Amino acid sequence: MVRRIFPVGVLAVVASAIVLAPSAAAYTFGPTVQPVGPEQTVFDWSTQRCNENFAADSPARAWRDSSNQVHLTISSNASYQMIGSSLNTVAVNCGIALQSHFNADPSTYDDQEWLHSPYTLDGTKVFALVHDEYHGWEHPGMCSGSGGPTITPKVLTIPAAGFNPGCWYNAITLASSTDKGYTFTQTAPPSHLVASSPYTYAQSDGAYGYFTPSNIIRRSDGYFYSMVQAEPHLAQQAGACVIRSKNPVNPTSWRAWDGTGYNVQFINPYTNPQPPEQHVCTPVAFPEIEKMVQSLTFNSYFGKYLLVGQTSDWDPVRQEFVYGVYYSTSDDLINWSHRQLLMEAELTWSYQCGDDNPIAYPVLLNPGGATPDTTTAGRNFENTSRQTYLYFTRFNYSNCQQNFDLDLIRIPIRFL
Repeated sequence: MVRRIFPVGVLAVVASAIVLAPSAAAYTFGPTVQPVGPEQTVFDWSTQRCNENFAADSPARAWRDSSNQVHLTISSNASYQMIGSSLNTVAVNCGIALQSHFNADPSTYDDQEWLHSPYTLDGTKVFALVHDEYHGWEHPGMCSGSGGPTITPKVLTIPAAGFNPGCWYNAITLASSTDKGYTFTQTAPPSHLVASSPYTYAQSDGAYGYFTPSNIIRRSDGYFYSMVQAEPHLAQQAGACVIRSKNPVNPTSWRAWDGTGYNVQFINPYTNPQPPEQHVCTPVAFPEIEKMVQSLTFNSYFGKYLLVGQTSDWDPVRQEFVYGVYYSTSDDLINWSHRQLLMEAELTWSYQCGDDNPIAYPVLLNPGGATPDTTTAGRNFENTSRQTYLYFTRFNYSNCQQNFDLDLIRIPIRFL
C-alpha cells in the first residue's frame, strides 16, 4: 500500500470519462481467457486526482445505493470514491469516505486504514471490512532493531525515511455508513476490531497479521463471507483464510475456518489471555491458490465461486515462474481448483528496472444494468458472468521507482 500523508482537498466533484487505449496488447492472456475490447482508463492519477494521496491503492469495490448511484472505491489511507449512474459513468468525488487516525498505540488498531470490503442490503446502510495497518517505523520509539525478516505480505509500500517492514502489524476492522456509503464511521477503538493476530505487536518480528479482505458475498445459508490474507507468524500459517458472519455489523461475530468448520473466534491479544494457537485461522487450498484473495464472486458461466488474485505459477513448458493475474473456482469456498493464468503481467515484487510497469489488485466487476433488479451483477457486484471486466491498478514507475502515480485500468474479457 502507498504510504504518504498529505492534506486532503475540499469537497468537490471532478468530472471524468473512461478513456480507451488502442488495445490490450500490452498484456498476454491465458489460454482460457480472451480480451474482447480495448484497455480503458477508469481513473488517471495524473489528471483526475483530488490531492497527492488520492490513489487507487486497493482493490476496486462497488455497490449501488438506494438512489441508484454506483459507488466505486479509490482507497488509500484516506478512502475516496468515484460515483455515477453505472460503472461506465462514474466520476471522481473528492469527499473522504473514511479517514485514518494514525494512532501510535498498536492496541487500538487505529493507525492507517483502507476501505476494502463494502456491502449493503438496502443501499442506505453500508458496512465494510477495513484493512488496518500499524506502522511502527512511523511512531517514535515503536520500531528499533534490524527490521526482522524481509517483508512477506504481497501489499505495497513506498519506502520512506526510517521505513522498517519488520515493524508492520496488520488487522481487519469494521466501518459503517448510514448515508448510502458517502461517509463511513467506526466505533471507539478497539471495539471495531474484526480480526487480529492473537499475538501483540512486536518490534522487528516481520510483517504479520491479517491483510486485504476480499469483497463480501452472501450465500444461500444466510452467512456473509470474505477471504483474508494471513501471513506466517508463530502458530499462524500463510495463505488465504475464509471468514463468515450472520451478523456482519457486529465485529466480534466473524468466525474463521479451522480445517473442519467455522469455529475460530478472533481475539484481541491485548485484552484476552487465551492460548493464541486456538485463535488462528486455517488457510484453504494453499497449493492451489496460495494467497489469492483480491476478488471473490459467483460466476454464472462456471456455475461456481470464482477467485481472482495476483500471484505466480510454474510453467513447465517455459521452465519458469509466470507472474500475473490468476483465477480459481470452487463449489464451497474451501476446496479450490489449481489456479489458471488469466493475464500475465509484471507484479510489484517481480518488477526489475526496465520491465513494463507492474500491476496489482486485480478484480472482476460486471457493469450491470440501471437498477439492482435488472442486473445480474447484484447491488454489491458480487456476481460475474462469462463476459466481464478485469479491473486492476497500474503502477507508473518513475526512474524505476514506485511513486503515487497509480491508475485504475479495466479490460473487457471473456472466459473460453
